[in-house]
Amino acid sequence: MKIVYNHNLSKKDLYSRITNFIPSLIEKHSEMIANPKTYWNEDKSELDYSVKIMSFQTQGKVELKNDKIILEGSLPGGLFLFSGKIKKVITTHLDELLR
Repeated sequence: MKIVYNHNLSKKDLYSRITNFIPSLIEKHSEMIANPKTYWNEDKSELDYSVKIMSFQTQGKVELKNDKIILEGSLPGGLFLFSGKIKKVITTHLDELLR
């Protein structure tokens, strides 16, 4: 699954917002999310993650660009049926976080 989302924030502001947002996202969706792990690269432009969603292990990365965020992640077969809903939830959160 891939999502490209345009924004007009600095990378520093983008990193700050995402870093502060992750704990609340995990808490809000705790019934579906388990074992979240995140790792930022040295210049804070890429986030690697792994998480269990509805008991399915998935991983991916988030790239922070000057004008967009690129989210790429694997969806196990059992989650593929929910890919539309997952994209909608992610996009809704990005709308709230970055606008």
